[in-house]
Amino acid sequence: MKTFFVSISIGILVVAVSVFYTYRLEKVSDSLVSDNKELIEVLENDDFESAEKIAEKMGDYINKKKTVLAIFVNHEDLDKIEFAMAELRGYVECRIKADAISKCVSLDVLLRHM
Repeated sequence: MKTFFVSISIGILVVAVSVFYTYRLEKVSDSLVSDNKELIEVLENDDFESAEKIAEKMGDYINKKKTVLAIFVNHEDLDKIEFAMAELRGYVECRIKADAISKCVSLDVLLRHM
């Protein structure tokens, strides 16, 4: 009987960790996707000052949540997101609108895949 309760406890623990994992990852992903959409809108209006602030905010948020992401996300996917953010920031700083929007679209795919 003791083994049964231990098994049930482990099962409950696995489900609880899975729910927590899904919630945290979805929260981070939704926040970044929302910021990315806002960035696209700002870029379409040629407001590069605001775009720089949003891109910086996204980069800082990724760095802040890197520990959580590293635990739950494939490291290759996390690297791809970081590289895309670095490219995006470069395009925004150089005011290359078409490439910045293109990178936002590819970043959106990576963030939703996360």
